[in-house]
Amino acid sequence: MNIALALGQDNRAILLYDEPLGFAPAWIESSEDGRGVRIIGEEGQEYLAGLLYDSFFSQLQSLSGIMMVRMENHQPVESHTVSFVNQTYKDDRS
Repeated sequence: MNIALALGQDNRAILLYDEPLGFAPAWIESSEDGRGVRIIGEEGQEYLAGLLYDSFFSQLQSLSGIMMVRMENHQPVESHTVSFVNQTYKDDRS
């Protein structure tokens, strides 16, 4: 799956992706401790969307929501607006 995260100057964010997730997303979380960006489903499913660099993580601190848009042939076919959570795990979760 190809994923792109874009941030606007107005603290709005959009996550574009090109394959169905197979579950309904409930929220997106990012983690500054190297676990990256995960899409979390309503029933606890997870999709590891990618890793963030330290400099990029700081730009996400003020986000509370994000629009997810699935693209097909350069056209939007599905969208969700979900919460965005900055997270740091203290346990050994992988």
